[in-house]
Amino acid sequence: MGFFDDLFNRNPTRDWQAEKNLVLVLDIDQEAFCGIAIGDDARRLSKLGPAEDAASARNGWYRYPSRGFDVTAEQGRVVEFQFRFDPDETYRGRVRINGNELPLTGDITEGVILQAAGKPTERIVDDDPEGAQEITLRYGKARADWQFELNEEGRLSSIWGGKRD
Repeated sequence: MGFFDDLFNRNPTRDWQAEKNLVLVLDIDQEAFCGIAIGDDARRLSKLGPAEDAASARNGWYRYPSRGFDVTAEQGRVVEFQFRFDPDETYRGRVRINGNELPLTGDITEGVILQAAGKPTERIVDDDPEGAQEITLRYGKARADWQFELNEEGRLSSIWGGKRD
C-alpha cells in the first residue's frame, strides 16, 4: 500500500470475494475458523469477503463488526481470532469444541460452556473494585490458547483464540 492508498483509505481486501453460502464455523478442535487455521496464510481469509474497516485491514487486523468477529495476522499469517457476543456486534455462526456444538441461543453461561467444552485448563476470576466479577475459561490446544470470557452478568461476551508464543 502506498501513499495514495493511505490518502484514499483504500481497503487492501477490496478484491476479496466472499464465498457464496459460506457457513461461519469456529471449530476449536481443529483450531480453525471456516477452515482457516491459526498459522495459515492470511490470504486464505479472502473467502470471508472484504474486511469492513480499511485502515485496520492495512495493519493486518481484519474486522467484520457486522458479523461479530475479527481476525489478526502478523507477517502474513493468521495469529488470532476474536468473536463477540454483545448487542452491537454478535457472532451468529457456529462454535464446535470437544466434539460438541456450543448452543448460541439464549443465555450462554459458564454452565452451558462447561457442558459443551468440558473442564477448562484454567479458570480466572477478575474482581473489580465495585464487586463485579468477570470470568475467563482457558482451553489450551496444540497451536493456540482459547478463552471464553464471561461478563459481570455471567454471560458469554467473547471467544478469543491466539497463537502460542
